[in-house]
Amino acid sequence: KMNKSPPEVLKDPKQWQKFDRKFVQYLHKHISKQGIPLTYLVRENAIPADGRIYPSTENEQLLTVPLEGDNYEEESFIVMGFLKELLIDGPMWNHIKHFEKKGDDRKAFLKICSVYMGGGARESLVASAEGLLI
Repeated sequence: KMNKSPPEVLKDPKQWQKFDRKFVQYLHKHISKQGIPLTYLVRENAIPADGRIYPSTENEQLLTVPLEGDNYEEESFIVMGFLKELLIDGPMWNHIKHFEKKGDDRKAFLKICSVYMGGGARESLVASAEGLLI
């Protein structure tokens, strides 16, 4: 039985890497209308690389499903709600609260990643998460 409990509320930016990993795992347990985990919403690359070979069908779907349309918009608002609930009481919310009105969880999440981790650390975590899907 999967535990769908969210990560703890994040108040200390120094704990971002731990929170990021747990948040992505949390999203992976929530299934979209397309039948794939909501982690597709926070993937690093909006457009998939040409000619890439994927280790599984699920991995391919996560990394190639279009980031547009009604389902995407609805699911973005859901994930933005998750982010707000977990970040509003800490300093990170100030970096992303302007994304709330449009429900743009993707830009909000990537903004926090860039502020608190930089690209290299985020890429390592994404590669690790992709490895879990194999």
